[in-house]
Amino acid sequence: MFDDVSYTLTRAGKQLKAEAQVLNVLRCLLENPGGIVTKAELIDRVWCGSARNSNAISTTVAKLRK
Repeated sequence: MFDDVSYTLTRAGKQLKAEAQVLNVLRCLLENPGGIVTKAELIDRVWCGSARNSNAISTTVAKLRK
């Protein structure tokens, strides 16, 4: 479960460690259930428009999937 007030992620009652960027990507996805979040939108919202490259997005999404 993701709590966007305390910015924590839990599973089975235990808090999981996650980087801020991972939680920000998760938040973007949760705010648009069933929809598409574009690469440009992620760069804008998570990296404030300055992602170094698309590899940063891929790496962050891979961490989120774990």
